[in-house]
Amino acid sequence: MAGQSAFEPVAEMIAGFRQINLNKKSERDYKAIFKQAIVKLHERVLTHDKRTINNPTLSNPIRAPPGEISHTGSGIVNKMARVILPTLKERLKLLPPAMNPTTMRSGSPKWFEEILDNLIAIDKLLEQIDSSVNMIWRVWKPNQDKKRSIHYLSYSRINTIACGTYDLLTGPLDMLLLACIKFFDNFSFSTPSSDNHTIAQRWDDVATRTNTSIEHLDRLIQHMQKPYVAVAKDEMQELVDQIDVYIKSLVKHLNYPWGQESESDEDIQELSVTGRKYVRNGIPVIKLCRVFFNKLSRSTNSQPLIFDGPGMKMEDSRVKDLLVYNKEAKRLIYEFTDEVKCTPSHRQNAETVSINIMGGLIDCWGVVEDYWKSLLASNDPRVDKEAIADARRWLESFTKAWFSATTTMAMATGWQGPGSSAYD
Repeated sequence: MAGQSAFEPVAEMIAGFRQINLNKKSERDYKAIFKQAIVKLHERVLTHDKRTINNPTLSNPIRAPPGEISHTGSGIVNKMARVILPTLKERLKLLPPAMNPTTMRSGSPKWFEEILDNLIAIDKLLEQIDSSVNMIWRVWKPNQDKKRSIHYLSYSRINTIACGTYDLLTGPLDMLLLACIKFFDNFSFSTPSSDNHTIAQRWDDVATRTNTSIEHLDRLIQHMQKPYVAVAKDEMQELVDQIDVYIKSLVKHLNYPWGQESESDEDIQELSVTGRKYVRNGIPVIKLCRVFFNKLSRSTNSQPLIFDGPGMKMEDSRVKDLLVYNKEAKRLIYEFTDEVKCTPSHRQNAETVSINIMGGLIDCWGVVEDYWKSLLASNDPRVDKEAIADARRWLESFTKAWFSATTTMAMATGWQGPGSSAYD
């Protein structure tokens, strides 16, 4: 793949080493090639972003062949989670036993060569990870949220996977490689001993770093294999956390000035009378957004909106719709918060964002209502009709509060109903 060819694979380096002195190589020679190979792995993980996030090939998206699931975003992620990352995990597990100073045997070419083979395998897996992350981005298109398929991956999920992979490589895995490099400093294969306190400590560090890397690998694999509904709920909970920040910001603007200013208040301007009215009426709207998405993201409360029981699960296609509307709601909530805390020169923008956010949540709960209807229409005896009725009652109560709050906010901007165009 373009952008990756300039990086010399460990296999080529070791192949060159193996062509020298075919009959016999000294322990010093092996020690040198071990360190060179591990340094090369270290360089690979530290430059992962240059071959993925900052790779110019990402500006050239490709189309997956029709029916070729393995070349879709979900197919690539599935291969990473089921094949590439688990194989890397098993390869990393081989490092501590091979480097254990109490079991090393001097002068065994087989032992040396097995370690080299393992380093080659690790490098190839890291190269596959680079290629996989690249391919995930290249098969994704900015407008695919509007043209979703069964193999659709949201931008948010792709970004989470890419960032999780980057954090693994440049964090725990890189620390493991550095520990391996340090292990070979001033080390002689001819005199390994568990009594050598320094060597024993360095080996302990390798073992500890290996376990940490494996734990991070397990978490990344688990995230990649999460059901779509769990991913959607995670994203909605992230939105809830962001809304908390917005609420604090609105309250801060409403109460400004309150006394001694701080450096963090430099971006806050004292609101006009109209501005205070907008913020005062905007806070209940944002708080209700928090209530809705917090309710939607949870399955363990007494009245969940999305169910987990047999026969009650939301189909992936609806979950993907929900992910798209959640992303749009996130944008609308930000625009609403940003607009209402500004001192407006006229009311048009404030009116627009008030109406937009009203429609944003309608789209979200519309998906949920359709989901309930499909459950009832399925005639599946496992469907809990009473639970659906409870959820509907909650949503009816919420929508009354929602329309009251958003209408009050819109009226505060001078909106007089559909067709209103009276702006300052």
